Amino acid sequence: MEPDPFIITEPTVISFSGGRTSAHLLWRVLQSNKGLPKEAIVCFANTGKEEEATLRFVERCGKEWGVEIHWLEYRYHAEQKQRFKRVDFES
Repeated sequence: MEPDPFIITEPTVISFSGGRTSAHLLWRVLQSNKGLPKEAIVCFANTGKEEEATLRFVERCGKEWGVEIHWLEYRYHAEQKQRFKRVDFES
């Protein structure tokens, strides 16, 4: 029997696009690990061009599955030398 490919044993970033396939893969990780392992972080890159339904779906997945999803947006501020900002559904 092959090992479960969804078991996480080292630091990992899970990119969650907000689509059904990526949600299914995240769900499989959660099932295989009995939750999100401390070695993993889930990120959603909000481009600002997503449909409202996608944003609501990402928010719902996080709440219903008890997973912290790090919402990131690209924001270039030359004076601050900051290129990304952490945001959430409300912002």
